[in-house]
Amino acid sequence: MLLPQGKCIWKNLSTFFVKIQALMQYIRDQDFDGYIYINLKNEKGIVFLQEGDFICGILKYNNDEQRKIDTVKEILDRIKNERKELIDVYSLSNRSIEIITDLLLMDVNPYQTDLSSEFFNIESYINNYLNGIKFNGYVEIHFHDGEEGIVSLHEGNVNTIITDSLQLRRDRATQSELRVFDMYALKLLERAQSKGAMYDIYAYV
Repeated sequence: MLLPQGKCIWKNLSTFFVKIQALMQYIRDQDFDGYIYINLKNEKGIVFLQEGDFICGILKYNNDEQRKIDTVKEILDRIKNERKELIDVYSLSNRSIEIITDLLLMDVNPYQTDLSSEFFNIESYINNYLNGIKFNGYVEIHFHDGEEGIVSLHEGNVNTIITDSLQLRRDRATQSELRVFDMYALKLLERAQSKGAMYDIYAYV
């Protein structure tokens, strides 16, 4: 799952020195918008907050991800007594957190996975097929150089764009953003095709 870095507040905080419950309470008291990235044993844990409230969590083990609101408690319970874990804290805008977590909380099924730009044109597929069937879901773009992006579709039309530097949702965009929304989406898809990427497509349940 793509995680826009945002602004790093703390990096490599060790649970050997930091009381995790006190850290969480401090962050919540600040009406914090952002996420906490935790290196668990054999897993990665991510907790998202909006205005100091826990929104959802992700537990990632290799390529398997668990995304739920209840996952927050599971992550916090796991690190409560840990002494060798590292924690990073990143702030994002309130709107960016809302856009990202809205996507995370959707139930999805794999639709097409492991598609390569070498033989698959994602722009043409979206415009000529997914648009025609009024597809609801999203496309994960994994660039060969490590960059990532997400394009979500509502009724076959691009509705959300998420990259490390840009998080836009059509129905919550300003007038100036709407004027360039389709151009941003097109540039992302064209860049994926020219630089080389793998695509995973997920359909909303």
